[in-house]
Amino acid sequence: MSKKSDSTLRIVMVGDVIITEAIDPEIAFGNTLPILQNGDITLANVEGVICDESVSSLPGKTESGSGGHVRMPSGPIENILKLANVNAVSTANNHTMDFGEEGLIQTLNALDKAKIPHAGSGMNINDAHKPVYLESKGRRIGFLSYTSCYVPLTFPAGENKPGCAVVNAQTAYEASYNAPYQPGSIPRIISWANPEHLEVMKEDVRKAKINSDIVIISWHWGQTARGNARSLGVPVEIAPCYVTEYQEEMAHTAIDAGADIIMGHHPHEPQGIEIYKGKPIFYSLGNFSFGGTAIRSIERDSCIAQVDIDSLGRKRVSILPIRISSENIPNVLTPRQGKSLIQYYGILSRKYQTIFKTVGKEVVAKKINTKIEAPVY
Repeated sequence: MSKKSDSTLRIVMVGDVIITEAIDPEIAFGNTLPILQNGDITLANVEGVICDESVSSLPGKTESGSGGHVRMPSGPIENILKLANVNAVSTANNHTMDFGEEGLIQTLNALDKAKIPHAGSGMNINDAHKPVYLESKGRRIGFLSYTSCYVPLTFPAGENKPGCAVVNAQTAYEASYNAPYQPGSIPRIISWANPEHLEVMKEDVRKAKINSDIVIISWHWGQTARGNARSLGVPVEIAPCYVTEYQEEMAHTAIDAGADIIMGHHPHEPQGIEIYKGKPIFYSLGNFSFGGTAIRSIERDSCIAQVDIDSLGRKRVSILPIRISSENIPNVLTPRQGKSLIQYYGILSRKYQTIFKTVGKEVVAKKINTKIEAPVY
């Protein structure tokens, strides 16, 4: 880890966390624990519901194409998050309402009892869209959370309905330009954000910015290789998983409205990193601690994201490559151990003109002005 001055604020972010069984908090996050504890602000996504087994699962969710229901017992996850110095968590994702309103209520109660602030869901739409405010080193951070992956009707919070904060997107398809030459070519997939939802999100960001110095958005969005494998009828190991157009639109719109950092998750594997107007967008932080779930090898590779902000507001963006063990414990890799993963991030981020340079144990991300051309075959 690089040294930071007393005035530099370090924000540490990780992706999806699932703790399905009792585990020693000291080993649950492996050698990443000191890094999380060293963050002035440390954030994570709670990927599931914290509730007891008496609560019934939401009917029809798997039929909608979801990967299923995720339940975690109360106790282990809260203890581990507290030991890791996680200052706040996002709770808006495609599992928020897996066990209905009662499951969400138990989740919120468990986090409140453990004094872990949370954003992205609540007893009504106002609660779900309400930011969490955190203080560190004389600066105030506003933290918002949204999901664009959810079951319609049952997941979104309403005026008098518990649920999560959602920003919807639509999808269309355009036949490949070379379909006449190469039959069976994959069509271009076009996606865009719901304009009304974007306006609500923009207003959330503006309000949060008025009341804070830095606004961070946690966003559950995008696609998974497993879903694409089913659609294409190919093995999941070769299924594509890439950043969609609507994600880029939402991220850019949020930053234009005043957001400073976007931490994305849901694809369960690494995706590109963009520096837009000097502000980082981590399109997918990938998995972090994924207990009780079988995952592919690429889903065992991800990163810890770090953003250091000095007293003048200048940002230093870096990642620490990690690999999740067969026991589902994340461990930081040295730059040498993570060389292939760092190169992979370079490929994923090529379209955003982001390059990576190893500095000590960290990998610094920077935007260059020269366009990086993709190879043509």
